[in-house]
Amino acid sequence: MLNKQLVTVLAAGASLAAAMLPINAAAAGISGKANLMCTANNVVGCADGMCMQGGPAAFGLMHYLFVDFQRKMVHGINDEGAEVTSPVRNMEITEQAIILQGVENQRGWTLGIGRDDGVLRMSSTGPDVNIIIIGDCAER
Repeated sequence: MLNKQLVTVLAAGASLAAAMLPINAAAAGISGKANLMCTANNVVGCADGMCMQGGPAAFGLMHYLFVDFQRKMVHGINDEGAEVTSPVRNMEITEQAIILQGVENQRGWTLGIGRDDGVLRMSSTGPDVNIIIIGDCAER
């Protein structure tokens, strides 16, 4: 059974690590120039020495995550249409991956996207919670 306090701490710690419903097929050929829409397939969250795994809804996370390369912003939208936005502080585009980093709500986050397959790997870490998100991204 889920520990209610753990879920509360994890949900509060993951406002940006947020995102998402599954994209059915992984994108091919992420350029790093066109904006992205990403979704989460699996989330693992740890707080107070306990970890749990589930979909984004189990953690109270946003459903969609959008990456805007031109504005260097990442934002998510929840069911009510409210938006959470975080600036990208560091962006590296390599031959194999796009790596974005930022800070939001006293937590650091890193988002890595495979350029060949569009697979998203994201983490958000702070003094009270650690979140890992695996998902997919597609250019939009």
